[in-house]
Amino acid sequence: MNLSIPKLPEIFLYFRICIVLSVLFVPLRGQTTAANEFPAQPCWQFPLKNSSKHQFASDNIRNIPFIRDNNFIDSIDVTTGKINWSFDAGGVISHQILINSEYTYLANTVKKSSSEEDILILRSISDYSGLTIWKTEIEFNSDFVNKITPEQTYIYDFKNGLLVRSNLCYVHVNKSDGKLKWKKCIASDSIRFGNSDMTSDAVVDISAGILAFSDRNYLYLLAVETGEIVTKIATGSEITAISLIDKSTVIYGDKKGNIRSLNIGNKKVSWTVNSGGAISGIVKTEKGLLVSSFDNFVYMLDISSGRKIWKKRFAGRIRVKPFVKKNLAIIVGDEKNSYFVNVSDGRIVKQISLPENEYFFQFNGFIDEYYFFLTDKRILVYGIENGICQKKESEEVL
Repeated sequence: MNLSIPKLPEIFLYFRICIVLSVLFVPLRGQTTAANEFPAQPCWQFPLKNSSKHQFASDNIRNIPFIRDNNFIDSIDVTTGKINWSFDAGGVISHQILINSEYTYLANTVKKSSSEEDILILRSISDYSGLTIWKTEIEFNSDFVNKITPEQTYIYDFKNGLLVRSNLCYVHVNKSDGKLKWKKCIASDSIRFGNSDMTSDAVVDISAGILAFSDRNYLYLLAVETGEIVTKIATGSEITAISLIDKSTVIYGDKKGNIRSLNIGNKKVSWTVNSGGAISGIVKTEKGLLVSSFDNFVYMLDISSGRKIWKKRFAGRIRVKPFVKKNLAIIVGDEKNSYFVNVSDGRIVKQISLPENEYFFQFNGFIDEYYFFLTDKRILVYGIENGICQKKESEEVL
């Protein structure tokens, strides 16, 4: 066997190349660590036209119901990007759809035949076939409710019932058959929820059978089972975000950038933390309170004291309430960038950026091991674990 022994100058050259390469690839090793921490990969994209700005509340599902032309829903298989079924609601569908492993719940509005007033129609649809399971019509006979606004209509899941909010009117129905339990309109003057620059779902929270919501400078607590107002508290500033911790504590943020912990029993503030801009979202996590602000920062605060555990600056205003699943938070930093953030320390583990002529509507959600976005041009689906994507890109166009 003949062995070729390199000459001395060649050995020096070899070591020089190794040193240069080791320096160049130090940053890449850091990126690899982040990728292993969150090995997201793009599964497929669904090109859209005539898309509607909306959101989903979801858990353990396989289909994404997409609102098309305001009145239609197309249910898209999350693993393949193919349309399973389509549904015509016959009226403008609300901003939010609630979905679980068996049913899709939606609200839409139609004109009352005898007047200009709107009727709110609630439906339960089979997630497998798109067939209607039950349908309930709701009328509001209140002087200040002249029009039900689809953009301000939200559906919340509560035990065996559905709680629906349209402006400041609330409806509670049985989840199994749509039977009305109670309905209530709260305010008596002009209605406005939050700020037009923010998502109004940030000013509502449900926990321990209590619904917390705001109307301008007032904080309301309502018993979900009965519809009775438990308490009404004047806060002195316009509330823009709420997190109901338990029956004794509610955290709220305001337009001036203050975050306050309020004792529900004695109605006294336990602690106050100031940020540099309006508060757009407060989310309770295992590590503490994740707070997003118009000052471009996201904060993690200790629930009991308000102490800042960490803070992270982003490239733009955080207009959308963060979404948290386990130790991962999703932050929509601006219309172009979304971030996957480690809740423990605020580190960005992945960033998704859009091209110049495209923007995020908002964050949408997790479906099992998938994560999906809605933009003005397409649905983007990422797989959280490696090797789960069945299809790279859908060729269908709505």
